[in-house]
Amino acid sequence: MMAASSDHVSPEDPTFTDALYGSEREKQLLEKTWMVKPCFVYEEDYRECKRIRGRFQQYYVEGKMKDCSMLFHMQTNCKRWTKESNFDAL
Repeated sequence: MMAASSDHVSPEDPTFTDALYGSEREKQLLEKTWMVKPCFVYEEDYRECKRIRGRFQQYYVEGKMKDCSMLFHMQTNCKRWTKESNFDAL
């Protein structure tokens, strides 16, 4: 039977996650990245929001046209995150 190595760090040990992620801010942000959809989903949502058919549906269902700028920013931030790994984009 082999003796346990003193160099081994278990995943439950806080130093394990610190070694993986670095700073506390990076660790918190990486824990939230699962919520980011693939960028093509944001692009489709934005395109649908701007289309005439989408505008008609918005007016019919909600009684007014939606502001699509938030979808545009979400799409832009998704691209920044995937291309540059920019934490501010999350």
